[in-house]
Amino acid sequence: MSVFGLRPIWANERDYFRTTGFRGKLREVMERAGLAWEPGKRPLQTVLILEKLRNAIAHGRPERLSGKILHTDDTDPPYPAFSLRSMFTPKSKMPRVVHDVEQLANGIQGAARPKLKVRDVWFRKEAFHGPLSYSSRHTTLTKS
Repeated sequence: MSVFGLRPIWANERDYFRTTGFRGKLREVMERAGLAWEPGKRPLQTVLILEKLRNAIAHGRPERLSGKILHTDDTDPPYPAFSLRSMFTPKSKMPRVVHDVEQLANGIQGAARPKLKVRDVWFRKEAFHGPLSYSSRHTTLTKS
């Protein structure tokens, strides 16, 4: 048994989450941490949209577009608007997306931390400020 009580499920992760995938894994972790599963609300909503983007990239299928594009001879035709492109544009979405991912991860970590049966020095308040963050603070560069 792990400190957070997850080992039996994760030992057979592929079988246990075969039908639910990422969503099932995330829901299981959130429920064990005591967090509500609210897929229609941020930040969870944003993370689930990112899952769709990930799946479109990893398992995408070619898109067929048809139609006519009118343009003058001295200009190139515009690049077609594929559905994948609309999932990550405009760039102005990025700060909100990063904020939501951090907020959800920190929420899970904050809710799970009191449930740990042992003290884990790397299980800090913020999910993305663990070992890499600490080790990078002591890195020095010198000219050769």
